[in-house]
Amino acid sequence: MAKKAIFFLPSVLMALIYLAHAVQAFMLSEELAVVVGVIPGLSGFSTPLLLLVGLADAAVAIALVAYFGKYKPLLFLYAILWPIVPNILKTIGNLHPEWPIVVVMAVLGTLGYLGFRSREQPQAVGSDRIKSY
Repeated sequence: MAKKAIFFLPSVLMALIYLAHAVQAFMLSEELAVVVGVIPGLSGFSTPLLLLVGLADAAVAIALVAYFGKYKPLLFLYAILWPIVPNILKTIGNLHPEWPIVVVMAVLGTLGYLGFRSREQPQAVGSDRIKSY
């Protein structure tokens, strides 16, 4: 029981980070609008794009905690790689990128993935025969 709780903790922490980012996007944060403004031609669409980013981040936050299907490893991969995109845009736009959060998300995502994989370990070959004797 404690092992499951320990390995579930990284998913919860990642979900909280994504939820905080979703709230920031729903509040149409100026910092996020500046990042969207770095992309040529999209500065006029910053409000709908921020709302879309907020929806996506909220969906990822919920899925990290509530979804345990076969696509959970892809969800961890998305959750690890997505923070890289805004930081690359910040670097292109000569803004201050926040690379430590990328490292934190990578570590949490890796731990969460390993915890998810440890819960679904397959039985050893022939273990059903051993139990039947």
